Amino acid sequence: VPQNPSVSGPGITSYLDTVPQNPAVGGAGFGSYLNDVGGSAPAAEAYSPPAASSPAGSAQEFTSTPLSGAGIGSYLDSVPQNPSVSGPGITSYLDTV
Repeated sequence: VPQNPSVSGPGITSYLDTVPQNPAVGGAGFGSYLNDVGGSAPAAEAYSPPAASSPAGSAQEFTSTPLSGAGIGSYLDSVPQNPSVSGPGITSYLDTV
């Protein structure tokens, strides 16, 4: 590559050369999310059972009934089954090459 001695100067500048420098700015810089993680959570209060609201027999008590039925199904239960489907299936790109 031929050299041209008449060309001089700083050369091609980069983006950082165009960003103004401010010497008055100092400090730790931007904080990170991780700088705020940590510390301690407030302590939980001790459990105490609820106080009895009324004497037994004066209010109707809840009575559970036994479960019945088929239960919760999944979406696969609603997909139809078709045993008559047959054939080679979907061919791949490699099958056609």
